[in-house]
Amino acid sequence: CPPLNLTRTNNEHYLLSSLMCTHATALLGLFMSLDLTALSAAEDAICHVLADAGMPPPAARIDVVSHGKSGDLVALYGPVVVKLAPSALSHNIALLAQEIEAMRWLGDRVRTPAILWAGPCEAGYALVSETADGTPVSHVDEGQARAALIATIESLAALHALPPTDCPFDRTLAARIPMAEAQ
Repeated sequence: CPPLNLTRTNNEHYLLSSLMCTHATALLGLFMSLDLTALSAAEDAICHVLADAGMPPPAARIDVVSHGKSGDLVALYGPVVVKLAPSALSHNIALLAQEIEAMRWLGDRVRTPAILWAGPCEAGYALVSETADGTPVSHVDEGQARAALIATIESLAALHALPPTDCPFDRTLAARIPMAEAQ
């Protein structure tokens, strides 16, 4: 797998060292303290998921988006999103499996990213999907805010137009209380 794009170059060292403000030392310390070992482990995990999915080894940069509050690893690889629930977090594996079921069910009814592969893998349980089209609403500029709001409302309306009796997922209070207690 290619290395993550988080290496320190001479230009970056020069730029950081030439800053003339009181925060330069703190910024340099933060930049130098990046845990490249953890990032390399995350990259390796994503490479293993892609191999388990029968996809070719990455030729492009892998961007680790986050480990999120859940502990799941989320990464972007070109037009692909990889989400990995580690085997040590069995509750997360169950939640990711439910997310995959919901995406598959919704896929025939509303627009969702295509699932390219999903299932157990060496590191846990993973989902490989296409990236969603568009820009996150939180990142649109002021000139696009109205259109983004309308698109969000239309997407929510499409979801709410689905007959609840057709939904195979039980999210009633009676079902959610045991889920919350299990966490």
